[in-house]
Amino acid sequence: MLVFDRRVAVVPIDPADTKRGAICISEAGVVASMVALFEQTWHSAVPLGADRSKDARTGLSTSEQELLTLLASGLTDEVRGGGSASRPAACGGRCRGSWNAWTRRAGSRPD
Repeated sequence: MLVFDRRVAVVPIDPADTKRGAICISEAGVVASMVALFEQTWHSAVPLGADRSKDARTGLSTSEQELLTLLASGLTDEVRGGGSASRPAACGGRCRGSWNAWTRRAGSRPD
């Protein structure tokens, strides 16, 4: 995809076979959507060779990000550790370990 001055986009007709040619788009809504897609992709990109197990901006793993999202939404420690149906399966026992590590780093729990 090529975008010129946020006014014109050029995209391949068939991304799997770029030899088939490209289409030039100048419809403002379509071009704006393509620019937004590019910016979102660029924002979440990581450098080549970077460790993808943790988010480059936050330093958190996917499971840590999920746990923080749940806690920020009001999930209590009792529900988090109690095996409630509202706790995602992906969190599993790793939540308790992450929670304990964070509270130790914050100084609210002794080592």
